[in-house]
Amino acid sequence: MTKKDAIFLVEEFEKNALGLILKGKVLNTYYEAERILRGWDKPKPRGCSCELKGMATQVRSLFDQYRQDIYRLYEEESLDGQSTPS
Repeated sequence: MTKKDAIFLVEEFEKNALGLILKGKVLNTYYEAERILRGWDKPKPRGCSCELKGMATQVRSLFDQYRQDIYRLYEEESLDGQSTPS
C-alpha cells in the first residue's frame, strides 16, 4: 500500500463512502478500496448486485484490520507535505 492509497482510503473511502448505500460513486469507491486493501492491480466489479453486501462487509473488515497501518502512512504523508520553518 502506498501513501497515495492511504490518502484515498482515509479521505475518500472512510469519510465519503463507508456505511453508505452501494451505488454510483460510492460503489466505485468501495471497488477501489477493495483493490487497494487486497493488493490487486485493478478493481473487480461484481456481475450481480446480490454479491455487493458481502463485498462491502469484507472491505469494511479489511479496512478495520489495517486501520493502524493506513493511518500511519496517511500521517507520514501529512508530515512529508509540511515545510520546515527556516
